[in-house]
This record gives sequence, structure tokens and C-alpha cells, in this order.
Amino acid sequence: MSDTAPLERSAIAVPGLGEVAGLVGPGSSQLLFLHGSADSESCWREVMARLGSGFAPSLVAARSLVGGVTSGDLALDVDRRWLVPLLQHLRPRAIVAHSYGALLALQIALADPAGAPRLALVEPIAFGLLDEEADGRSQVDELNARFFGTLEQGNPGPGVRGLVDYWNGEGAWDHLPQRARDRLLAGVVHTEAEVRAGREDRTTSAELARLVGSGAAVFAGEHTTRESHRVCARLAAALGVSAQV
Repeated sequence: MSDTAPLERSAIAVPGLGEVAGLVGPGSSQLLFLHGSADSESCWREVMARLGSGFAPSLVAARSLVGGVTSGDLALDVDRRWLVPLLQHLRPRAIVAHSYGALLALQIALADPAGAPRLALVEPIAFGLLDEEADGRSQVDELNARFFGTLEQGNPGPGVRGLVDYWNGEGAWDHLPQRARDRLLAGVVHTEAEVRAGREDRTTSAELARLVGSGAAVFAGEHTTRESHRVCARLAAALGVSAQV
């Protein structure tokens, strides 16, 4: 058997909604992948290809979270409009989601715990779980303040650089190809909406208790930020599972 399965950019016709674009693999719908802020469905390509080959038949689809956002929108509100109908249509066994996409998946599950697929959440930006003093929430708040400040000044470059360096390590922005920098700056309106979703998140441990026993899994990267590790630890504890690194 091949190590990879064929993937193609395609569109899924969703009754009552229209077409949802994504990256689609072979088989019947089993997994839906959601990417994080300032990213695209292509980030899942290698994972999807290997899963499609090793666990066929299993269609895996990822939606590029880019449509319909204007300045001032909360991305969660916009993305629910297409994600809920898509889930009702595909009925995947699980959602695998990262960063902003993981926060979106978590909010969808909290709205309908009984009908939600299983969740595999990779570093969700559920910053509402952080305590300002105990968890260093102030560092995230300062990062966001600098980002939104540069937007208000009409010069988003330094703010986007700050986000990239925070999540990927000091100097990460300088090592990006110019094409990647241009793409990030061109998509700053949607990034603004996603970052605002994390900044305004108020998810509580009490709310998350409704998902205990749902089979959710929480993952944190070995080299992720201190604040993200703490979000994952608090989320996993509230769900009654262990965060996996």
C-alpha cells in the first residue's frame, strides 16, 4: 500500500448552504480537519494523505477559513454559519482541529454536546481558561494589544511579525519567504477576527464539564508557548483527560 493517498482541492455541496471548498481525500466522510489562524487547509496535507492511505475508506476534508469576514467581525460567528451545516451533511466521526480551528470546534461541541463528533484539539486558543496572575495571561494580552494597536495605526506588519515570532520562535518572521509574509499581511482582516476570538474567549471549566466522557483528546506541541501548554493542561483537566505532548 502507498504511504500516501490522492488528495484534491474540491468543493462539497451542502444542502441549503451551497459549496464548501476544501482538500478532499478518498472514501466516505470520517474526519474533518480545521486549520488554525493565518493558515490554510494545506497544513494538513501530509497528515490527511497518510490517514487516507492507512485507514481507508476515510474521506478527510479541510475547509479554508477565509470567507465572509469583514473588519470587526468575530470569526467564530462567521464560521459557525458554514461549519454547522457542513457537519450535519458530512456527519464525520471526529473533528481534528488546531489553534483557532480548535476553539471553533470546541464552541460547536459546547453548543450541542450530544450531537457533536469526537474532538481532537491541538493547542486551542481558549485563553479564557487562563488566570491572569497564575497563568501569565498578561503576556497574551500584551501581545494582542500590540497587534491591535498596529492595526489601528494602519501598519499591521509589526503586529503580524509579533504573532509569528510568539508562536514560532523569535526570528521566525525573518526566516519566512517574502511570498509567505505577503500572504499573511494580505489576510490580516481574517487574522484580526481570529485573534479577537481568542482574546474574547470566556470558556470556563464549568462549561467544559458538559463534554466529560465525550472522548475528546487534547494535544500540545513539545515546543509550544508556556501559555498554550497551560491552556491545554486546564482544558484536559476540565474534560477529565490528560493532555498529550
